[in-house]
Amino acid sequence: MTEPDWEIWTNGTLLSSLLSECSTSSYDSCGYLFGKDRTIRSSTVTDHQENVEKQRRVTTSNSFQPADAQRLSSLRNPLFHLSENVTGFYVARRKATTPSLQELSVLRQASSVTTKHLFLLFITPNDVVYKDSASESLCWKFWCYFWKEGKVAKTSLRIRSFQSTSEAGYAEWHQAGFDVSETSAVATAQAGLSNCESTIEALKNGLQELHQSCIPLLDSSPAVP
Repeated sequence: MTEPDWEIWTNGTLLSSLLSECSTSSYDSCGYLFGKDRTIRSSTVTDHQENVEKQRRVTTSNSFQPADAQRLSSLRNPLFHLSENVTGFYVARRKATTPSLQELSVLRQASSVTTKHLFLLFITPNDVVYKDSASESLCWKFWCYFWKEGKVAKTSLRIRSFQSTSEAGYAEWHQAGFDVSETSAVATAQAGLSNCESTIEALKNGLQELHQSCIPLLDSSPAVP
């Protein structure tokens, strides 16, 4: 498998523009998914020092600070790639808001200079956690945007968690980089995630299925202005 075309993020202004947009109080974290070893690396962005300290204690040792974009150039595969031509990253937010115009512009620019399909995975408190009425298990919902040559398709992905009476599984998920503790503490106490690696694999598989279903939409949709 060839290396993904990630130079467009580490060189020039595209990455710095996105990271600058992420450095507002509406974000909890902004990071990249690393698909090869199925680990997730994230960085915290917050205006509140106490939240910074809390997140620093639970993030992985491989985390990076978004302001330090140069460090990305020393990492291998700094984009989570589903295949040779599908790469992407995620943004986790404290406030449930739609992608900003700057974010959409960054992805549109990036998709116009590469043949790869790019995706942006949004994690927001209003969408990410809910109880499945049939199984009583905790479910996770993600909004995902796929780009291809300036065209975009919006989709959603649901992952059902493993039943658990403790928060041990949720702690694993939290340490993997998803900071939703303040918005889903009650739900996770009822049914936490008990197998972080399997959940990450389910996320990867779900994104692959989404991408396949999005290809016709991307081919037929008009380019984003």
